[in-house]
Amino acid sequence: MIADRPRVRADAAEVLDEAARAAAVHLLRAGARRDPERVRRTEAAALLLGGLLDPASAARRLGPVLAGGTAVLALTTRTGGGSADLPAARVVELTTLHAELRHPDAVCVVEQGAVYVLLPGPAGRETASARELAEAVGRASGTDVVVAVGPWAAGPDRVAAARRVADRVLTALLAARASVRVGTLAELAPQVALRGLGDAVADPELVLDGVAAMLAHDARHGTGYAASLCAWAGAAGDVARAARTLTIHENTLRYRLRRLRELFGIDAADPDQLLVAWLQARVLGDPGLSGSTSG
Repeated sequence: MIADRPRVRADAAEVLDEAARAAAVHLLRAGARRDPERVRRTEAAALLLGGLLDPASAARRLGPVLAGGTAVLALTTRTGGGSADLPAARVVELTTLHAELRHPDAVCVVEQGAVYVLLPGPAGRETASARELAEAVGRASGTDVVVAVGPWAAGPDRVAAARRVADRVLTALLAARASVRVGTLAELAPQVALRGLGDAVADPELVLDGVAAMLAHDARHGTGYAASLCAWAGAAGDVARAARTLTIHENTLRYRLRRLRELFGIDAADPDQLLVAWLQARVLGDPGLSGSTSG
C-alpha cells in the first residue's frame, strides 16, 4: 500500500469534465480558423437561410448537409426581460460543438440574435435534437438557452421557409414562461398566430380611434379600461371570471364596460369591434396589463 499517494479531489470528475469541454471549445475555435471549407459552408448556409441561394447552388455547396433532409433550429439565450441577446461567443462555439457531435456535417450560422443550426437527419428527430441541444449548451455555458424548432426541410428549397417559421416560434418561445425551453409551431401555434394578427392590426393606419383614446386615458389617469376589455374578452364574456382576474367587483367591471362605449365609442357587444379592440389593446398596451382598481 502506498501511503503517500495524493488523495483524489471529490469533484475530480466534474473538474475533468469542465476541462474537456474547455479543450473541445479551444480545438473547435482553432480548427474553424484553419478550415476554409467550414467558412465556405457557413457562408452558403447563411445565404440559404435568407432565401438568397438557389436550390441547385445550395445542393452543390452544401450537399452532405441537405442530401437526406435537415432539421432547422434557432437557438438563443433568454434574458431576464424575456428577450434575446446576441449569443456570446462561448454559446455559439458550444452550439457548434454539440451540433457537430450529433452530425459531422451540421452547420451553424449566427444572425439577428440567434444561432441557426442545420442538423442533417431524417424527419421526426427535430424536437428531440433540440431538447438535447438546449440541455447540453445550457449546462455547459451556464445560460438559459431556448431552442425553436422549424419544420423539417426535405430539400434546399424548404430551408428558408423553415427558418421563417423557426423565427416566429422563437419569438413566441421567448415570451412564454421561463420553464419552456424548446418549442415547435404545433405547440405554440396560438401564440404565433396571435402575434401575427397583432402585427397586422397594430398598423398605425388601422388602429381604432377609440382604442388609441382608451390607452391614452389609462396612461394619463391610471384607469383600467384596457385591462378590463382584455380580461372580459379573455373570459369569453364571463363577467364573474373576468372580475376575479382583475380582483375587482363584478359591478365595477360592468361599469367599465359601459363606459367603454360612452367615453371611447368601443361597443363590446359588437364581435368584430371587440376582436379588433382586444387585439390592439394587447399589442399596443402594456403586455403586463393587470387592471387598475380605479376607474
